[in-house]
Amino acid sequence: MNFTSIDNFYTVYWLFGSMKDNVRIRKQKQEILRTFRIVVAAVIVKEGSVLLLQRKDDKEVYPGLWELTGEKCEFNETSIKALVREVKEETGLSIVVERPISVFEYVVETLNEIRDTTQINFLTRPTDLQETVQVNNKEYQAAHWFTKKELFSL
Repeated sequence: MNFTSIDNFYTVYWLFGSMKDNVRIRKQKQEILRTFRIVVAAVIVKEGSVLLLQRKDDKEVYPGLWELTGEKCEFNETSIKALVREVKEETGLSIVVERPISVFEYVVETLNEIRDTTQINFLTRPTDLQETVQVNNKEYQAAHWFTKKELFSL
């Protein structure tokens, strides 16, 4: 097969490559890392409220944004295992995963990287309603259980 264009390369990559592989492309004569990944996130519902975490203000991408807890799947890790692991690492909570509720794709571009991402959101609930959230201070600056009314005011 001829690799004379970047489009041909991506066709072969998508046919034979792995979603976890990284690809280097040239953008305006600068080499940029392009990452393909699957991200899982938890819509954690407790007593009519949803847990969101606030990204630290010093983050390169979306500083200060309130978001669902979650992260990319590691190699050879199921989406459910990744979700349970990430929720525990980021919040200290143990969860029960009910079902997937939405899937969407997005691209994040930084000066050094392009991230093509597919995100799967799952409906979840804490296993223990008395358990308190312990925010991972490396990633987040706050956590809050938002009511439906509060969510619409964000």
